[in-house]
Amino acid sequence: MSAPKNSSDRLVPVMIVAAIVVLVGLPAAVATGASWVDWSDAPNKSEQAPPSWVTTEPVRATSSDGEVIKARVALDAPDPETRSLIQSQPQQVALLLQISVAEHERGQAQGAERVQRLASDIETRLNEYLVANKVPPVREAVIQDLVITKP
Repeated sequence: MSAPKNSSDRLVPVMIVAAIVVLVGLPAAVATGASWVDWSDAPNKSEQAPPSWVTTEPVRATSSDGEVIKARVALDAPDPETRSLIQSQPQQVALLLQISVAEHERGQAQGAERVQRLASDIETRLNEYLVANKVPPVREAVIQDLVITKP
């Protein structure tokens, strides 16, 4: 018969198994997106303020290749100052949108990619204007309606 093991002899294998579980389990949990191990400094989607949409009036423009484009844009403007400026200066905002719409040509992209490029251009151009006016930028520009009449 063997001699009875003392408690420290039994503790070593338990500590080894626990270390393996931590070394394998923690990276696996981070890789799968477990929220309780999220160490990033980025705000969590649930912590981010919900969208605050401002819808523009429809904008009409003629592109350089002759297309007549009509678009309506929704802007996610969570800051009250931003919403106020957009709503108090609709002609200036419409002009910025009209320039963005007019500069997009059929050859640059087609379908959904074209709509995404246009939304991105509108967002960039509008945010430059807002920052120049010392107002926080919009989070996103989304094309709600887009009608293209070809020549």
